[in-house]
Amino acid sequence: MRLVGESDEQPRTRRRVPDREETREPVYPEAITWDPLQEFNSARVPPRLKVDDVPNHLLMIPGVLGQAVDHYNACSTTTQPQFAVQTALALGSVICGRYWVSDHGNYTSLQLANLGPTGCGKEYAETFIGNALKEAGLDLSGPRGYASEAAVMGQLECQPRHIAVVDEFGMLMNSTQSGGSTNLRDARKILMSATTKLGTRISPQSYSIRGQSREQIEAMRSARVERPAITLLGLSTASTFFEALSHRDVDSGFLNRILVVYSDLPFRVEEPRVWRPIPTRLKRWMRNKGTAPDDMIGDPGREDPLDVCEPTVVKFTAAALERLQEMKATQVEWRNHLREQELDGQWSRAVELAMRIALIVALSLDERTGDREGHTYQIDAPELNWAWDYVKFYTRRMVEHVTSELGGSALIKITDHLAEMIAETEGKGITMSQMCRRYAPFDKLSERERKEVIERLASVHQIAAAAPVNPKGGRPTKVYVEEKYISARKSQR
Repeated sequence: MRLVGESDEQPRTRRRVPDREETREPVYPEAITWDPLQEFNSARVPPRLKVDDVPNHLLMIPGVLGQAVDHYNACSTTTQPQFAVQTALALGSVICGRYWVSDHGNYTSLQLANLGPTGCGKEYAETFIGNALKEAGLDLSGPRGYASEAAVMGQLECQPRHIAVVDEFGMLMNSTQSGGSTNLRDARKILMSATTKLGTRISPQSYSIRGQSREQIEAMRSARVERPAITLLGLSTASTFFEALSHRDVDSGFLNRILVVYSDLPFRVEEPRVWRPIPTRLKRWMRNKGTAPDDMIGDPGREDPLDVCEPTVVKFTAAALERLQEMKATQVEWRNHLREQELDGQWSRAVELAMRIALIVALSLDERTGDREGHTYQIDAPELNWAWDYVKFYTRRMVEHVTSELGGSALIKITDHLAEMIAETEGKGITMSQMCRRYAPFDKLSERERKEVIERLASVHQIAAAAPVNPKGGRPTKVYVEEKYISARKSQR
């Protein structure tokens, strides 16, 4: 991947289903014309950037958010055009969250990740978003991470709509794996749940009330939030991110909730660039789209977790609905295409993500201010095309990375998955027959391949066969368990 010079080439959309989807060239809405020098006075703004293997139209967002992309590129200390777009989408996600919804029930909250080598400038996303929200007067900057489920709920009660820019995202993911922090695993579970409850209510797990005071019991029962709107932007090196992943993350649906952008641009000598105030037009759009429709919020960004007005509905046009059916057909074909590799889940939320992004793009193209009553808002086919191209391009890339990075060969993946299953039993172990019943890929292996997996469990994961005492007598069944539990039992005898 490398930067290339500007050209006059028109945006293209390569919409290909495996082996047979025609290539089309739809017309995309243009980003609002913006003269950076007029806004910055003497700021030195780099020319529109291109990356040789990324479609040119995916390095710019149609509408006002195109200004956010340009502003990021003009102020960032390192050149990262892909991160500029991803960060602008994160900004649009939190701005439009909770108070805008499509007529198909899509809200705008996204979970995103920027991956790149150390020192590539991915951390600038946090600076950009924090400064932009502050200048727009919107109190939507959230924490840099969540230590537990209670931390997620507590933050939502204070800020039902917020963005969390999580640095060292890969390390955080690694700490939630088997043997890691239970609290962090609970936090990840509720974050996964929050992405599916954008239009409803979210509540924490229930715990025993024995020994609790009446006030504590009441606080526990009242801990709920209507229409939670968390935007998550994770930052990580690619190696740390993929080392923290397992097939369970794919199977559980954790990975397909996150739209991942990976940049491996070579390092370069950068011209000095400093932060400048965001464009007036962008600031005005943020305040207008980021405020409740009935102005029930006295101070923009200060919101009640339960008392929330109805969102403004944005309707898909007939052309967009027709395009949506084509997208669903493409999604189904890709899922069937990847089913044998057990990666079909990576495409299961692609259309849903595209619908959310299309809503953001449609609002990015709308600059109307003031009372929303009487106005009609819509998502047309060009907005949906851009969103689908974006999601499709990076989903394909993610599948490629998962295939090459996630554990290597099929037998290694199967071994790692079984090791996680065994670790989660906390010393009880799993029999050979249970492995076959619970994990179909292992059941399909030949005797020779199963033997190789068992040997790898011993050499890499320190898992061995043990013969527990059968209280009913008879021949005990071998159980595969971590060696540390076998040693502990021997020392107790």
